[in-house]
Amino acid sequence: MISTFYGHDVHMPFDRYFRLGKYRAPGRSTGAANLLQLLDPKEPKGSSIVVHGTEKEIRKTGIVFSNLEKGQPEDSKEQKTPHNNIVEEFFSAMEADLPAMEAYMEATPELVGAFEKSLKLEIDKLEGVVGIDLEAKGKHAKTLAQEVRKLLFAGFAGKMLSRGYDPEDVLQEVYRGLLVRNNGICPWDGRISTFGHYVHLVTNCVLTNYHRKEVKRMDTEPIRTLGEEGTEIDVGQYGSCQVWFGSEIGENMAFGRLQAYLEQLPEDSSEAQLARQILPLVIQGYKRGEIATEVGEQPSFVSRALAWLRREVALWATESGFGKAVPVKYLCPA
Repeated sequence: MISTFYGHDVHMPFDRYFRLGKYRAPGRSTGAANLLQLLDPKEPKGSSIVVHGTEKEIRKTGIVFSNLEKGQPEDSKEQKTPHNNIVEEFFSAMEADLPAMEAYMEATPELVGAFEKSLKLEIDKLEGVVGIDLEAKGKHAKTLAQEVRKLLFAGFAGKMLSRGYDPEDVLQEVYRGLLVRNNGICPWDGRISTFGHYVHLVTNCVLTNYHRKEVKRMDTEPIRTLGEEGTEIDVGQYGSCQVWFGSEIGENMAFGRLQAYLEQLPEDSSEAQLARQILPLVIQGYKRGEIATEVGEQPSFVSRALAWLRREVALWATESGFGKAVPVKYLCPA
């Protein structure tokens, strides 16, 4: 929790994943995503290929794309290459709009490889086939398995580590959950949602069930030790347990104590008031710009509130025995 005040938090919660990136609200750099739009079959999402090129290639591609929008040829002297013809024929056969500007870049081995990889991942979606062939043999199934692994660790690594779960064990549960749901009543339909969105929804359900199973196992599994006379005693019956620093329960308890500490401080400046208000947002991983948008304040004012919050959190962490988690520059000299 303390790392969210002073550094980059690698944990990406489920709601934050859909609040940023390509799922953000239209016309805004950040904001709440409309998940209903992702599931609206009336507005199918087309697949895209993201590539990187040199500055010269990017500029040339931008000119081509601009001329295509105006209905003007790029250069009457320049003839279309066989690569361009193949790309246009492909998009025409798929009854899609004009190709993306990346399609007119020179067909280097890197771009061809990126295109082939994206095509393999999106082939079910392009053809409108319902379901994922996770049991298929060959490179396609291996690529899908790798994508599922990446999505799991990118979106849920923090939650798994904070609860002490074995990531590989959870990954196998996710594979099993995908197979069961994909072959059951809720298979993936590429015309309705992206593959990544489907995997995140299934993973969230799997993790919830996994957590319930682990809690049930811990509640029913006896904790035995030897008594004074060598007899076994179930110490779990006394209801005491150790709360580990960084666990979900420990984080919630620490947040409650920190909130109470900040509320009892005598300082009542505008920065202090805003700092107490934005504390839950900071804990969730919101950055300065997002917080400013959320509370409707100027970024400079939010910066002052964050500075006040970091100073007070450093004092609280030192008094609570968490001083090692605070950068040295925020610690007050003894």
